[in-house]
Amino acid sequence: MGRHLKHKTEGSLQVQIQGAGTERFLTLCGFHGLELWNVKPEEDGAVCLMALPAFYQAAPLAKKAGVRLRIRQKNGLPFWLYRNRKRKGLLLGTAFFFLLLYGLSLFLWNITFEGNAHYSSDTLLRYLREHGIFCGMRKSRISCEELEENLRSDFPGIAWVSAGVSGTRLLVKIKESEAVSRIPEPDETPCDVAASRPGVITSLVVRQGRALVKAGDSVEEGQVLVSSKLTLTDDAGETVEEVYVRADADVYAQTAYFCRQSLPPLRRVTVRTGKKRRGVQLQIGSLAFRFLFPFSEGEDWIWQTEDVQLCLGEDFYLPVRVGWVEGESCSVYERPYTQEEVQEAAEDVQRRYLENLMEKGVQIIENNVKILENGYQYEICAEASGIQQIGFSRPVQPESGERARQGDEEKTE
Repeated sequence: MGRHLKHKTEGSLQVQIQGAGTERFLTLCGFHGLELWNVKPEEDGAVCLMALPAFYQAAPLAKKAGVRLRIRQKNGLPFWLYRNRKRKGLLLGTAFFFLLLYGLSLFLWNITFEGNAHYSSDTLLRYLREHGIFCGMRKSRISCEELEENLRSDFPGIAWVSAGVSGTRLLVKIKESEAVSRIPEPDETPCDVAASRPGVITSLVVRQGRALVKAGDSVEEGQVLVSSKLTLTDDAGETVEEVYVRADADVYAQTAYFCRQSLPPLRRVTVRTGKKRRGVQLQIGSLAFRFLFPFSEGEDWIWQTEDVQLCLGEDFYLPVRVGWVEGESCSVYERPYTQEEVQEAAEDVQRRYLENLMEKGVQIIENNVKILENGYQYEICAEASGIQQIGFSRPVQPESGERARQGDEEKTE
């Protein structure tokens, strides 16, 4: 595509080569790096295509090989401009077109990421926008070195990144690390292990700290399960010192979960009528235009669009998107829920709620769903029972730490 555009811009010639030294002439052109294409043999020589600048360079080579070059056809912008040199309006329009292309070339119109798997393109695009890089900005304001440094520092999973502007496109190549590049330093801040939600303890494994509960105990939300306070005693059983550590334990409990969701009094139903409309959509910047056949007013339509961004060559993207549009007419009305639809909605609420719990590591033991009817409105109540890790680290309360320090001072005195 880029080479074809270059030939159109510089101009190309269809040239007939006549003479017995045709093969020698082609060899000389290849030796001097002159580009010839679509070479076809003829009775008294050959015919080929060559760029306009190459034609002037080939003249001495033709004389050396003893062949004659005869122009059959002229193609490209220079010859088109010469043929239309008296049509001033067309020339002014052409000049305006190229000035517009030059103006567009000063801005960024496409951002592409390569090699990103863990970090989605939408996440990276939001990050770039927060740092002032977006489609429509001037290319001169982009610092690729600063962008690379920011991506490496703000995304630990990125091991290597390369950013470059070519044409009107910003290409960001990323290589994500397979393992964590650095091991975080352990946090030794004194903490208790507390309950994140109420439940009945099923198992308790303490690695550091003093357990305050055992299996079978009922606990409340926020209750301390494993204390960070350790008391050191001597052989006589007297307290020698009280120290605070970072409590560490796995605490599992059987807990109950509840979810309530109300259904609207009426259900919105969309019925497709089968009437379709097709057309073309043109989007320039934030403005979108649809070119369709006239359709009746008062109808609702469901639209589907497939579009692409226009690009000249490989990297000269334009702020223009074109595509096909297909619409299907539909009728929308509201009606009360049927019993089957209420049951399906309840099962869907229960399924999504259980999936959410399992994603959080809850082992489901029992679940059920209830449908409560309040006049014309339904309320879905999903209940579940499961085993979950409920322990979380909570810093030691300031009062406890203060009392510990005061006790140490008294013992010192």
